[in-house]
Amino acid sequence: MSKVILVFVAGATLVLLLLLSSIPEINVHEEYVKVEVEKVEIGNITGAVILKTENGVVLPIYISNEQAFAISLAMNKIETPRPLTHELTINIIKEMGGKIRYVTIDKLVMGTYYATIVVDSKRIDARPSDGIALALRCDAPIYIKKSLLEEKGIKVEKSQVV
Repeated sequence: MSKVILVFVAGATLVLLLLLSSIPEINVHEEYVKVEVEKVEIGNITGAVILKTENGVVLPIYISNEQAFAISLAMNKIETPRPLTHELTINIIKEMGGKIRYVTIDKLVMGTYYATIVVDSKRIDARPSDGIALALRCDAPIYIKKSLLEEKGIKVEKSQVV
């Protein structure tokens, strides 16, 4: 029997839906490439997060400034006096006995990237910005689907600045 747990944080955009049933795991090492957050930018109108592979391929993802700020806090290990949405989400997952294993960025549909947060063996649909912010806070790896990276990634030479 499956059990559904829905967590909604008022005033926040993050909704966590856990379907507590067995979901087959993907083979991230064959279908995906590991990336690191190279840089996050907060702009006048919009922000961006730059993900980079070990081989120097980057994938920029445009996000809101609010999302960029959340990722920046996580990158710089800045703690807030009270838990913000991503910290609260991690606290809930931990209290329920779960752990974020990894995050995948899976596809681009009509200009919108889709990601998955893997909690234990459960797969949760997410925005890449939320997945990245959560992964950074709990030192979980981030992967991008190889076919997506081949299509949208940009090869950056060592002498180039991102």
